[in-house]
Amino acid sequence: MSVRTLLVASDDADLRTFVGITLEGEGFYVYEARNAVTVLKLAREALPEVILLDAKMPGIAGGDVVQVLRDEDETANVPMILIDGVLDSAEIARANAVIRRPFGPDELKVTVAQALQAVILPDSKPSENTELSGGAVPLTTPKGV
Repeated sequence: MSVRTLLVASDDADLRTFVGITLEGEGFYVYEARNAVTVLKLAREALPEVILLDAKMPGIAGGDVVQVLRDEDETANVPMILIDGVLDSAEIARANAVIRRPFGPDELKVTVAQALQAVILPDSKPSENTELSGGAVPLTTPKGV
């Protein structure tokens, strides 16, 4: 079985640790970033299969990081999940899902799994948005699909 990769970005060390422990137990290799600069660097270099971004990181907000990554060919179709915060509809539209705090390990696992399953291959046609379980917001189709 191949190892899946995930990038979690938050200035909250406890949140990064929680995500790491939870998803490493599901077979993921978890990259961690404390700020937007590191997120952008790791996303470009490691090309993770999914990215979780804290919406309220200092410096560049998570929603803005999503937009930068959507505009780059290498990362445009990577599933991106924003972690809570007060988000406007444009930020929500750029992400594949939003998971609101507090959330437990089961909700995290389900949200990540559904975001990965909802990625549409370039040769297929987009389908209707799928409602995620728990507190997650419906998915959108990534750029270029």
